[in-house]
Amino acid sequence: MKKLSLVSMLTILLLLFCIAASPRVSSITDTTARFADGYRITTITWVADSTGTVLADTSTTYIRGIIDQFVTVPDTSTRPAIADSSGRYPTNDYDITLTSLTGGIELAGNALADRDDTLTERNAPWLIQPVSGDLDTLIIPIFSNNKFITSISGNSIPDATGKIYIYWREK
Repeated sequence: MKKLSLVSMLTILLLLFCIAASPRVSSITDTTARFADGYRITTITWVADSTGTVLADTSTTYIRGIIDQFVTVPDTSTRPAIADSSGRYPTNDYDITLTSLTGGIELAGNALADRDDTLTERNAPWLIQPVSGDLDTLIIPIFSNNKFITSISGNSIPDATGKIYIYWREK
């Protein structure tokens, strides 16, 4: 009887070790919250795999309206991602692209390039300086009526994670 329980315990420990040692896979998920007057916030959560790679993924959300702004939030929790306790934050200057399925247009207008590894950043899509010499910046609205592909590149930190908030309003 003691041999059986010792074998069972060793088998369970071996299985737990195999599960813990198996490579982690990346993921991208999205949800949308609705507010009054047609305003929406789509939240994209991304997680890198055990090599730091995040595979591109198609959203489940249709954005049907005008995109007002993007907010990116890297995970700066203290839970270490790797043995040197570097944290779960991504590599500095990582890039995000949100490409529409129809036409392949980058919805952020490249405003989500070179993201900071520890700071929350906010950007409006397609900021353009007028040629007239006026110091005001024009914000050109982005119209969308489809799903999009989220891509994270330039990260090499295993298990890094972050969120992207897309603030938009219905047409």
